[in-house]
Amino acid sequence: MNVSVETLNSFTKKLSFELPVELVDAEYDKVFKNVRSNAKIPGFRKGKVPTHVIEQQYAEMIQDEVLKNLVNNSCFEALQEHRIIPVSPPAIESDTVTKGEPFSYSVKVETYPEIEVAGYEGLSLKKEQQLPNETMVQERLSQLQERMAQLKPLDVPRPVATGDFVTIDFTGYRNGEPFAGGSGKDHQLQVGSGSFIPGFEDQMIGLNAEETKRITVTFPEVYGNAELAGQEAEFEIAIKEIKVKDIPPLDDDLAQSAGGYETLEQLRDEITASVQEEERARIEGELKDRLQELLVELNPCEIPEVMAQRQLAFMLESMKQRLASQQMSLEMMGITPEDFNERYRLSAEQHVKEMLILHAIAKKEGFSLTQEDLDAKYPEIAKEVGRDLAEIKGYYEGNRDAAEHLGAQIVEEKVLSFLLAGATITEVPKEELEK
Repeated sequence: MNVSVETLNSFTKKLSFELPVELVDAEYDKVFKNVRSNAKIPGFRKGKVPTHVIEQQYAEMIQDEVLKNLVNNSCFEALQEHRIIPVSPPAIESDTVTKGEPFSYSVKVETYPEIEVAGYEGLSLKKEQQLPNETMVQERLSQLQERMAQLKPLDVPRPVATGDFVTIDFTGYRNGEPFAGGSGKDHQLQVGSGSFIPGFEDQMIGLNAEETKRITVTFPEVYGNAELAGQEAEFEIAIKEIKVKDIPPLDDDLAQSAGGYETLEQLRDEITASVQEEERARIEGELKDRLQELLVELNPCEIPEVMAQRQLAFMLESMKQRLASQQMSLEMMGITPEDFNERYRLSAEQHVKEMLILHAIAKKEGFSLTQEDLDAKYPEIAKEVGRDLAEIKGYYEGNRDAAEHLGAQIVEEKVLSFLLAGATITEVPKEELEK
């Protein structure tokens, strides 16, 4: 067997094959023997069908099977020998395979791009200067006040206003008839939260407790129930109770109720430290992002289409899962998979390029994954997700794809740390970076 390899571009190779007649005939004999032993033709015992009958009845099937076997066996062997790792199924071009004649064919294979990385040492980068963020601390304290707040009835009766919490009974009607899923009893709703159909909450403003009103609304064009999407409906609403949120003051009592703190000052110090760590992580993450963007600028490259599509599919599935955790979906947001792919195409390509460049640097600098790396990473993951260490370790040891993904992340982090250690980093105000 003769094989020649031609590089068409940084990620595509063409392999041309010439298989000798002896190999072709041997495969024909093998396939013919197998077909003959299993052929069921009326008038003949199994395995005793004459050769000319087999050739007449199964000629096309035999030829297809011979072609498939010759290509699969020789292509796999050549890919291994030349250390070519395809990222997508090979595209095959072949002649007709004929017994008694040599056979030629070629395949085009997309591989991981061959990137000759350069210019990654001694980079100059700007990093956001970390400053005390009292605004975020105050926001966290305000959020805690909101969580610790209690609902209480009105001190003085008045009509419903925006921000009130109302308890209602409601029934929805289409064409004068109640519809499935359109009613509720003792449902609590914050007016102005936007959790109901647009226009529903606004029409409750001004109503008094024990008052009933019939309102008309139109369901959004994009809605979870396709039968109601874009349709007009009436709702009969009964206001049963009006409550307001009683927000506790920022004091020592609040800190003690939050648990683990004696004074408000202790609580504030804990929140301040947490905010500072979050800010540090955000700033470091953005610095790494800028570093990777610079690497792509310094090492422009093309990537196989299949790698961009796989990254898009991964990003789409991740978004679906995040939305599902919030009882939402792409459809509810008015986004189709096609819209998503168009919107995030460049981001997916950028991510793939960054990953390939980092791994090219890792190869050039001799960075690799070790068992010590994994042993150090497992406890971090266990702490982050709140699971047992043995469970985390077992998951990755039993899931090849997850293990490969984790290993790639570890190697990438090694490279980023190496590059940042050798870079000149200047801290600047956030406003300068935003420009």
